[in-house]
Amino acid sequence: MAIVKTQVRTELLAITDIAKNTVLFSSELNVADVDEVCIQMYFAPNEAAVTPTKGTRFAIQTSPAPTGNEEWATLTNFVTALTAGTKFDADAVEPIGETVIAEATGTAGLVVGDLVFFDTPAGGTILDSQWREVVGLSANVSFTLDKGLKMATAIGDDIWRNAEKFSPVIAAACSRLRVLVDNNYIAGTAMNITAQVIALTTKWS
Repeated sequence: MAIVKTQVRTELLAITDIAKNTVLFSSELNVADVDEVCIQMYFAPNEAAVTPTKGTRFAIQTSPAPTGNEEWATLTNFVTALTAGTKFDADAVEPIGETVIAEATGTAGLVVGDLVFFDTPAGGTILDSQWREVVGLSANVSFTLDKGLKMATAIGDDIWRNAEKFSPVIAAACSRLRVLVDNNYIAGTAMNITAQVIALTTKWS
């Protein structure tokens, strides 16, 4: 008998701007009938010239109860780095699918391996924003992305460095799952951010 693998992608939190000192929850995911869940949590600064003394905490929470709000418990936490947001302006119109991004006005601080965030392209909405990894760099000329743009950029579009991504895989030994995005974690200085949470569930049958 063949073993069938079924996977379902669910966006628990659409790309959302989150103000400093704000806490919110993603939508809940029913995981009672799945074997494992991969959670992808994306983060980007959305405020320059602020050095945070407290990071943003992403807390994966589970509940054994099918309904209600009394049995949630934190399974694991991920906290972003204490790094000020740095913003570049797009130097050229870049079409959908482009991987080489012109940045002649300066690439200071950018290195291969960085995750960058293209924030709300002109003519688009926040849902057209996108995270991409830098896989190549020509200083003060351009940088190369791991995959092409899903939305064209315009001159002056905001590109943030110091973005982060957390992607744990957990066994789904519970009824429900959600993610707490805590931008008010401990005392100190926070900054405005942008976040997204995606779940990929796997079931074997």
